[in-house]
Amino acid sequence: MMRPKVIQWFLISQIASLAFGLYEILSDWDALSASTPGVPESAITAIVVVSYAINLALLFFIGWRRSNVARWIYIVLATIGLTSVIASFAMPAENTDILSSIIQFILGAAAIILLLI
Repeated sequence: MMRPKVIQWFLISQIASLAFGLYEILSDWDALSASTPGVPESAITAIVVVSYAINLALLFFIGWRRSNVARWIYIVLATIGLTSVIASFAMPAENTDILSSIIQFILGAAAIILLLI
């Protein structure tokens, strides 16, 4: 059975978003480690791996299992993520890349819109 076009576009945009986010994390790893003093790098790595595993699991359940529960969980988490991006616009940190924040905002908003269509 073919997935709806909206879900296909959602999956493509979110895989691109995850790849972009991973690039951002890896390129700013030193700044990320410095911003969390006292936290071992293994803990930071574990947090990144677990968050990506949760995202990929939600994408699997949304795209291939057509789970409405996973869809709504993703919408809630994406909304929380958007509020943190908006907060980064209001109070930018020294190492915040504004273009990166704009791209993340657009991809997050697109995900919510695609899931609500």
